[in-house]
Amino acid sequence: MLRARAAVSLAVVVLGLARDAQADDARETARAAYAAGERAVDAEDFDRAAAEFARADAVLPAEGALAAALEAVARGTNPSLAAHLLRRAAARPSTRISASARIAAGRYASSLGHVRVSCASGSTSCAPTVDGEPVLAADDTWTTRGAHVVGGTVDGAPASEQRITIDAGKTATTFLAKAPPAPPTVPPPDATSGPRERPSPTTSEHPSGLAPGWFVMSLSATALLAGAATWSTLDMSAIREDFNAASCSSGGSAWCDRAAEDGRSANLRTVILWSATGVAAVSTTVLGLATFRSRSVRVGVAPLDGGAFVAVALHGAR
Repeated sequence: MLRARAAVSLAVVVLGLARDAQADDARETARAAYAAGERAVDAEDFDRAAAEFARADAVLPAEGALAAALEAVARGTNPSLAAHLLRRAAARPSTRISASARIAAGRYASSLGHVRVSCASGSTSCAPTVDGEPVLAADDTWTTRGAHVVGGTVDGAPASEQRITIDAGKTATTFLAKAPPAPPTVPPPDATSGPRERPSPTTSEHPSGLAPGWFVMSLSATALLAGAATWSTLDMSAIREDFNAASCSSGGSAWCDRAAEDGRSANLRTVILWSATGVAAVSTTVLGLATFRSRSVRVGVAPLDGGAFVAVALHGAR
């Protein structure tokens, strides 16, 4: 029990220290932003000064920071920031803030107007936004002149977005209503009903028969196997000649035993290679028939030194 109480007490202390640390960080950030604003005022960079004072007020709301931001923006050229600060001032009225707000409003009289967004009749509640920024319903909200987008939610549901135009010194009014429901999804027409479209004929690079590449690959494999089988046959003949030359048939020796074993291996290898060559030749023949059954074949022969050059041309049917 004592341990549990000690753990709870420790947790409370840790949370308190964390809050104190966060508060210290906020104060330090606000102090740095305010100091940056003062330096900007000294440099007569009033737009930068207004932004820094506004940042200090956002981190740690203070009457002095907001009033300083309003006074700086009144000496600058940033109507968007002025509208934002005037909205902030309207939510936190005080003697100093209101006085600074009047100065800023007078400075941007030709650049600012108001928008009043009310809930549509029949709705229980609404949460309007202007250009994505939340505003109070049925309240005159400062904004820059020109085009703006009004949206938000009505009774928790998305509202219809509206595009409005604000004139300087004027108040535009609008009502926030629920967005219309999405149209029902129309199912695709039944594939079994109605006339069916006949599939369009497809064309192929090879109008009929197999592609010649298969036959060429099979022919190449057959040639390789035939070459390997031929080499194996010659090797087996050489082993036999060496075996007979050593008169191994009349008497045995270690060399003769090895030669006999090599001969048997060469014989088996040769049989396998020639068998594979025969299978490949049959496959090549079948592929040749399937490939050239609808093609004309033209063969040209030209004599060369010690042989001849053969050219084969394939012509597909059209």
